[in-house]
Amino acid sequence: MSKSKTKLHSKLKEGKDAEDNDHSKKTEFPFLILTQVKCEELIKMTVNEIESELAIFFKLQPATDLKDAAILDYYVGAAYWAKEQGYNVKQFAGFFSICYQLLHKIQEEHCSMVDLFKTYHHKLAGIGTEDKLGDLDFFNIEQAKHITDYLQSSIFQHFKLYNFLFTKPQMEEIMSCNLTLEVPLPAKTPYPPPLDEALSESVYKDYLVLPLSSSSDKVEDSVTSSSLQFDVSLPEDVEDLFAKLTLEDVKTIIQEVTTEVILNLQTNLDNKIKAQEANVLAKINKIKVIPLEEPAAQSNV
Repeated sequence: MSKSKTKLHSKLKEGKDAEDNDHSKKTEFPFLILTQVKCEELIKMTVNEIESELAIFFKLQPATDLKDAAILDYYVGAAYWAKEQGYNVKQFAGFFSICYQLLHKIQEEHCSMVDLFKTYHHKLAGIGTEDKLGDLDFFNIEQAKHITDYLQSSIFQHFKLYNFLFTKPQMEEIMSCNLTLEVPLPAKTPYPPPLDEALSESVYKDYLVLPLSSSSDKVEDSVTSSSLQFDVSLPEDVEDLFAKLTLEDVKTIIQEVTTEVILNLQTNLDNKIKAQEANVLAKINKIKVIPLEEPAAQSNV
């Protein structure tokens, strides 16, 4: 009698443990991929913010990898669709988890279309009934129909396309671009300094900044300037030349120089006056003198 009670107690305990494990799995399933905090953040974001956040979260490189770009597009579409449906955090996480698992089976397991649909059908089990057998039992029948329609148009309809994407290697494309850059003349007269507000720092430093003079150039300049300085020494007889002149000699020299300068100025002035007179006479000679007509004599009647 005691043995039978012990067996019955052990069976009840095993059944309770199995039920607890199933319950823990169901509660854990919605947040297998995204945590509750992450889902709350995504629901409040715009579509561009969702794209940036999911790319960082899944470590995707959509700018350089075609597969990553396709995966990110699929994730962003699913997250934004769930947000537009007004799902709560648990429903949002559960819907994203099923979308992630279906795409993962195509990418990693290369399953067939039938196996993929069976997986989704198994997740829907228990919706609208009292028996909570599936992982999506927190949705109602109407929501399950909408989810089925969305997955039909997003992943089931494009199954062959996703299968081809994950099985065929991506062809590497090597692209190059020849860049011809015209730079303005150096900032020297009469050219003004160029405008550098619209140039990037790398272009400005590579093409526009003039090299600074080095210390060796400065040393060469100083050596050259110092070599050009000549020491000129005059003989002693030249220095004593003016000491031999008397006061009368100085007066005579000044008078001769002054007379010569004045004569030159007077000659130039006379030549200018004569030229001006000739011009005036030439103009006068060109003037024609018209004689006045005498009035007719009046006859006396």
